Amino acid sequence: MSHTALPASIPGSPPSGLALSPRQTRLLLLGLGLATGMEFYTFDSMNLVLADLTGTLGVSADEASWLLTVYSCALFLGVPV
Repeated sequence: MSHTALPASIPGSPPSGLALSPRQTRLLLLGLGLATGMEFYTFDSMNLVLADLTGTLGVSADEASWLLTVYSCALFLGVPV
């Protein structure tokens, strides 16, 4: 039975001694909060233009709501990235 040594850290992960200061933590949370708020208002504005989408693109209301669903999924996945 052979034993292989595991690496000390996972490649691409930050060093274990790296810690955020309280100021950096507050700024990080503030930035994430602002990004989430902007996402909410963008999504809310898309609900307002749903009727305009149906007329402009010539699609039914159901198809326009699917466009809104795809747009919101892209936003929800894009914020953490």
